[in-house]
Amino acid sequence: MSVSHAVVGVVTDEGGEVDTGQVATLAALFGQVSDPRKARGVRHRLAAVLTVVTLALLCGARNFRQAADRVAELPQPLLAAAGARRHPALGFRIAPGRDTLRRLVEAVDAAVVDRLVCA
Repeated sequence: MSVSHAVVGVVTDEGGEVDTGQVATLAALFGQVSDPRKARGVRHRLAAVLTVVTLALLCGARNFRQAADRVAELPQPLLAAAGARRHPALGFRIAPGRDTLRRLVEAVDAAVVDRLVCA
């Protein structure tokens, strides 16, 4: 996925535009999913992980390795809209890695996510 690093509400790529507001709405939707993890040691919010995985799937990822590659290529405005965490010292958004993507997608209640997305 080749995208510009624009800091406006719309990020463009070769295929069209992505409204960061829609990405934020998707992240808010995924915020309704309960996190199966214990609070201690959580670095990436569940809603952010589900949002960036969805973006990776829309970009053609077919497995967790490809999803991690696509997520790593997301520009900062999309990571911000998805709710990705900030680096504590440098302030840029950090994308979750392949293992985090896999663990959370496998741990989440798929029926709940399906109901939310279909609604």
